[in-house]
Amino acid sequence: MTQLTQTTSKELSKQQIDTLYLAGIIPNGIPQSQIRVFAQVCKELQLSPFSKEIYCVGYTGRDGITKYSIIVGIGGFRKMAKMDANYAGVTEAIYDLQSDGTYKTSSQLIAEKQLPTTATVTCYKFVQGHKVSFTHTAVFKEFSSGKDKWSTMPFQMIAKVAESFAYRKAFAVSGVHIEEELGAIQEEVPEPKKLNDTQMIDVKIAIAKCNERGDFEKLLKENPDWKSNSEIIELMSERNQAIIKNKNKTNEPVTKPVTSTNRKTKANTKD
Repeated sequence: MTQLTQTTSKELSKQQIDTLYLAGIIPNGIPQSQIRVFAQVCKELQLSPFSKEIYCVGYTGRDGITKYSIIVGIGGFRKMAKMDANYAGVTEAIYDLQSDGTYKTSSQLIAEKQLPTTATVTCYKFVQGHKVSFTHTAVFKEFSSGKDKWSTMPFQMIAKVAESFAYRKAFAVSGVHIEEELGAIQEEVPEPKKLNDTQMIDVKIAIAKCNERGDFEKLLKENPDWKSNSEIIELMSERNQAIIKNKNKTNEPVTKPVTSTNRKTKANTKD
């Protein structure tokens, strides 16, 4: 068990946190409060972040705020299940389960050149001496992004989702996800609305009126869509730099130029 699974972030040194970042286990800039949560989850689940059994990812929501999700690999879920003395096995995934109990295998769907509609996995656990089943059916279209592994390994991807949900039901695990769920849990950030020339003139005028940081914050609060518009953010940055430059000029000490007249005055004063 790693040190992170035995401690809280209050005891983690900056060097340890930097190591986790460089290893891709936590995102750069993650708040201390999120590191505390992550460390506590590692401890409770007895999973090793350095083995990539568990890690944290950050993403930007619709509101422009960075959010964080704790990810457990399918191997991490399987490890948790096997650590429980009441674990009694798990089934292979079946696809397109019907109400009458019929279903299809991956080989059947591949032969028919069809993608799965659903994947179903059952996890077994002994409860008070009785073998109890915990089943979950994951709907393909709710999780598939149609990209990357979802296009090349669709059966494995949706099967992992169903399996992880079955484990969570059996062992009451909450607050964590697997990577295959990311497309469903992350909010898709919409493309910024393009402003016409007249609207951009109004934007430039509004930014030109800003004289301090609070003015920029007020503008962004009144116009949240601006946060995702790189052109507007660049204009704000340029205006902010101009304000800082002007303030620096104002604070510079005024040095009176030396002329023949004041040089003579200085000489007379010395005498």
